[in-house]
Amino acid sequence: MATTTTTTTNTTTTTTTTTAAKRQRCTFKDCKDAAQRIVGDCGFCSGQFCGKHRLLEDHKCAGLEDCKKESHDANADKLIAERTTVIKGI
Repeated sequence: MATTTTTTTNTTTTTTTTTAAKRQRCTFKDCKDAAQRIVGDCGFCSGQFCGKHRLLEDHKCAGLEDCKKESHDANADKLIAERTTVIKGI
């Protein structure tokens, strides 16, 4: 989609043409759908995906194992920090 604006002043004619930016396509193989902004961006493989492929499992992300390990470590640290201790002698 192109927009053309023509401005004429006295003897000078200026023509400005602007084109709309192309929409990003899903980077999953054989998918032609438009990639979703923000929620379609994968932080592990730097791909841009549509609504069907935005989840790590759906686009078979190479960083899936790293993601699982980071989540496991974060949850383990949180559980250790929230661990209750028994007070003896009460």
